[in-house]
Amino acid sequence: MNVNEVRRETPSFDSTAGMEGLGPMECRVVYIHPLRRFYVVEFRSTVTGETWRECFYFRDRAAPKYSDTSAPRLPGRP
Repeated sequence: MNVNEVRRETPSFDSTAGMEGLGPMECRVVYIHPLRRFYVVEFRSTVTGETWRECFYFRDRAAPKYSDTSAPRLPGRP
């Protein structure tokens, strides 16, 4: 995957924009995280013509032995 590549992704807020049930839409990659943690795509609305951007994770991002230590743990909580 490269910046400016055209892909087909399913937008997450399609139901609030009046585009229910369209499924995957054409979009353009505008950013890729340097460590390939996520990428950003730009969609264009088929209804209004406006654009919006969304982030997606790479499918191979999660590692089997990965432990997220970025958030503090509450006492008595896993």
